[in-house]
Amino acid sequence: MSGMQRFVSLTSFALCLGLTSLACGAASDLTKAPIEEATSLDDHETSEPASSGLFFDLDGIEEIEILTPTEGVGLKPLFEWRPVTGATNYLLVLQDALEQTYWTWRGSSTSIYLGGVATAPPEDAAGPVLQTDMTWAVVALDAGDNVIASSRLRSISP
Repeated sequence: MSGMQRFVSLTSFALCLGLTSLACGAASDLTKAPIEEATSLDDHETSEPASSGLFFDLDGIEEIEILTPTEGVGLKPLFEWRPVTGATNYLLVLQDALEQTYWTWRGSSTSIYLGGVATAPPEDAAGPVLQTDMTWAVVALDAGDNVIASSRLRSISP
């Protein structure tokens, strides 16, 4: 994902990632959430590079502190971050080496295992696995689905 992209809503954020729907998880119950028409600044891009270094670059939002190690996390890692005041939901995005979205999750928890479960799954459990180096980020959403905080894009490897 380029540092040149800016978003003003969860909807435009998802559309800029190329998602037509978001896989959302609550424990092991994965569902699909519809995406509505996007509203954006300058068609999702600006002529200036992102200045904050955050995954979701929008002036005035705070940075989310990621707690997950970058290496040695196994095939079904626990993604974990510090809570954000005012956040009702979080959106996690896991990208492959080509910056393509591999897996997304949305929920109210500040930790989730790959695959969308709250407890450690067996390494051979069905679902997505971290077989190679990838990157991930999380954004915090308020009750109106407005982005109020973002992490930086962070590397993760099994």
